[in-house]
Amino acid sequence: MKKLLLITTFTISTILSGVNLFGQSTPRDCEECKPTGNNRQNFVILEAFLSNINGDRLDVNNCISGETIFITINYTSRQALDNLKILSSLLVLTNVGNEELLEFDFDYYVALAPSANGSNPGKITIPITFPNNFTFDCKAQRLELLNSRGFWSANSRPITDICDYPPGLCNFSNQPVIDVGVDGFVYDFDFVIECLNSSSETVDVTFFISALAGGTRPLTINWNIQIDGTNYTEYPNGEFSFTVRGLDGGETINPNLVINGRPSDTGLSDEDITVPYIFIATPNSKDNDTSQEVQPNGFATVEIDNPENYTFIWRDDFGNFFDPEDPTYLDKLDDGIYRLTIIDNETGLCREYQFPINSRILPVELLNPNARFESSNKTSFLSWATAKENANSHFEIERSDIGINDFRKIGEVDGMGWKDTVTEYQFIDEKLPLSGGNLFYRIKQVDFDGKYTYSKVLSVRAEGVQATTGAWRAFPNPTLGDQLRISLLDRTQYGEEPITFRIVHPTLVTQAITVNSENEMNDQLATIIPRAPKGVLVVEIQWGQKVEHIKVLKK
Repeated sequence: MKKLLLITTFTISTILSGVNLFGQSTPRDCEECKPTGNNRQNFVILEAFLSNINGDRLDVNNCISGETIFITINYTSRQALDNLKILSSLLVLTNVGNEELLEFDFDYYVALAPSANGSNPGKITIPITFPNNFTFDCKAQRLELLNSRGFWSANSRPITDICDYPPGLCNFSNQPVIDVGVDGFVYDFDFVIECLNSSSETVDVTFFISALAGGTRPLTINWNIQIDGTNYTEYPNGEFSFTVRGLDGGETINPNLVINGRPSDTGLSDEDITVPYIFIATPNSKDNDTSQEVQPNGFATVEIDNPENYTFIWRDDFGNFFDPEDPTYLDKLDDGIYRLTIIDNETGLCREYQFPINSRILPVELLNPNARFESSNKTSFLSWATAKENANSHFEIERSDIGINDFRKIGEVDGMGWKDTVTEYQFIDEKLPLSGGNLFYRIKQVDFDGKYTYSKVLSVRAEGVQATTGAWRAFPNPTLGDQLRISLLDRTQYGEEPITFRIVHPTLVTQAITVNSENEMNDQLATIIPRAPKGVLVVEIQWGQKVEHIKVLKK
């Protein structure tokens, strides 16, 4: 791939010697420039950039990473400055997603900083050692200087204590935030095709920025996606990823990404992507197969043309895999949820099915379970009845927002215990996902001894209220598997609610994990991602009444 670089060079002859005083504790009050409002311009930082030890600018192809790096600043000053001390905070962010990784304070001392002007600025090279063994990656991370300020004295008598600097001989930077530049600008993008659920009739393709280094901030990101030669009308500007939805098999996608006015280095912009044709299978299951004498005797099966052209992956909720002689038929099933992923061997397109199996005779006979969407108040109305009840403690209402593969309890209704006549029940789900879509419900009947059975799965089509994509981003993406972090980009969509997440893969669906913060979620991901299979992963994040799915490619 071609790399686009802009190289800017300055030749500066000033050589300064300095001592890094990073880590020295000083009273915060003495670090403030006084008197308030002082605006001396004797020390003005023009720019900051990554450099080597000699102050030479680095570009994205030869920049230095590690626990120690060098930042060079160019400055102007009307006069020579004795005992110049520079104080600042350094912020480390991800290049893709702008997740804040680390922030710390540092200071740097120069015995004499010569005067300098704009045509021949001064140069100071500052060694930076990161705390807590943090390792900086210059191709995946970027730096910002915050609240930079300088102090100096009127004579050459050495000053070691910040509180000994005279008042008034100081100033704050006229730039509250100074980007630490790196010459050159390179980036790439990639795409993933979503694994379909059992009822999907179209395909979604997500494009995402997979690598980014250098560049001028803020970034101007422009996706230009054409479908069969016609511009796709819903593409936004400024997002790190973009999903093209509702595609039919055989359609042609021509993707193009331009950041800061420069084309991507990827070859995708030179190639068309053909949407794979969608295959259809007919699922069927039975809790009790009376034709079998063996126990347990539930079964799950699919009907599909030319099954030899597909790969079938069966598994249960505990991560156990099955390899039946007939790959389209799984029998001798006990209670539980069974899942099937079908992969088209030619195109790689996959589709997922779920089979809830309950091989136990119901102690409570359910009548007419039903669910419907009430558009007037945007709720789901569930109703059912019992012909009789025997030791019936209660009913738990469960809902899955993403196909029939992730049921969660959303409510509970008390049972009657013991009763021989008809009893009618109802439940109103008022907290529907704001994104709407197909919602699936099932009723879990629980006995006093803790045993339980499930009703059949009910479905409703809910109207969407609010899109919830774009609040989170994953980095690095693609990942080599050694790490993956989820970063909150739009804090207006998150109100400190508990976060529930899981990993979905054609061969693996992890148990949902609930945490209290973004950091706790990333701590859990650090142990899960290295063990996850390679390929396209989906990180499902739920919080409050919102849900978001982030596609990640693990190489």
